[in-house]
Amino acid sequence: MKLEKREVQSLLKSQVEEHKTTVKFEDVWSAYKQHNVTKSKYSITKMGLVTCCILFLIATPVGASVFMKWHNVEIEDIDAKTLTQIQADTTPRLNFEAYPDYLNTFAKVNLEESEKIAPFEILRPLHFSIPLEISTGVLNERSGDTETREFNAYWDLFHEGEQWAFVRQSLDERSHQMLNEDEIRVKFKLLPNDRVISLQEKDAVAILSDLGEDGKMITMVVKNINDQVIDFEIRGNIGREKLITLAKSYLHN
Repeated sequence: MKLEKREVQSLLKSQVEEHKTTVKFEDVWSAYKQHNVTKSKYSITKMGLVTCCILFLIATPVGASVFMKWHNVEIEDIDAKTLTQIQADTTPRLNFEAYPDYLNTFAKVNLEESEKIAPFEILRPLHFSIPLEISTGVLNERSGDTETREFNAYWDLFHEGEQWAFVRQSLDERSHQMLNEDEIRVKFKLLPNDRVISLQEKDAVAILSDLGEDGKMITMVVKNINDQVIDFEIRGNIGREKLITLAKSYLHN
């Protein structure tokens, strides 16, 4: 049976949404750059993300151990087969010096303009010990038409000497699914060295991952007052507790 393009996209999306992907925006951009997929700008499309996710994900095994539950999200231990798949992933991550160039591949807007056009309330951090060097919103452009640009994400880059950290926040497109238990359950996978961070009474979940020489990363999802889920990616070469402090500084409201 031949499937139409729309049916194929729907099928791929339904398979990806039940997994925690290790593919982040900079991984996709790096892979696109390496294989010369894009021609003028390294913009990220929804279908591009789905395609890259499929390369690194396999079906959820039966009998996985559920560690905890948050709304319609289950956090469970990873199975051996999926772990082997992830360990085989050699996609390089960007170093800190590459991030300004990466952000320059997007149209950028300041915080004031971002707050006007973003489809969610942008969360701002309390004071952090490392200076904030870059703070910007980035837009996706459709076919170079500046009239149809849409908000992509808001970035904060902290840097001092050899220490650096970045925070990327965006609206999770699965917000309704993640908060509505009548929908298909969303599943996050815990790697053996992952740690769930206690966020006390905040309506959020955060997972700390050790990336070895690539530093540490916190994946955090936060429910806001508008019943939206904000997806955070927080990464740096700083100590574990300092990175956790940075993540929590966005949850002070």
